[in-house]
Amino acid sequence: MEQYTNMILTKDMAGWLDLWADEGVFEHPYSPPGYKKQVVGKQAIAEYMSGFPERFDISEFNIVGLIPNAEGTEAFVEIRCKATALPTGRPYNQHYVGFMRVNEAGKLVLYRDFWNPLVAIETFGGADALADAFSAGGN
Repeated sequence: MEQYTNMILTKDMAGWLDLWADEGVFEHPYSPPGYKKQVVGKQAIAEYMSGFPERFDISEFNIVGLIPNAEGTEAFVEIRCKATALPTGRPYNQHYVGFMRVNEAGKLVLYRDFWNPLVAIETFGGADALADAFSAGGN
């Protein structure tokens, strides 16, 4: 899990994408209107994250809690992020809770990301601006 956060922090998107299975699903159940709730497949996830390095300057991305199941195939994770949204210059200080599932090869097949959309909406200057900021990734 630490390599997951380090890759986000250092914007190693190729390494981060390599953590995913080809059939991986990246979900955002509480995303605002206009923002895609589910991104299916490694290629779609790559497109979704393609503009990430140009959107954020992250100063902290830390795991503050991790609860795996006994088999090590599923886990709940809690992450705190401190960043600046580069398009607006506004702070993006987010608290994430996620559910992860990996396959027998250890690749992510599901990451269900629970985040506060109000923080993102404020950071990007409105719900439409948030959706537009991520539209290059298929939102």
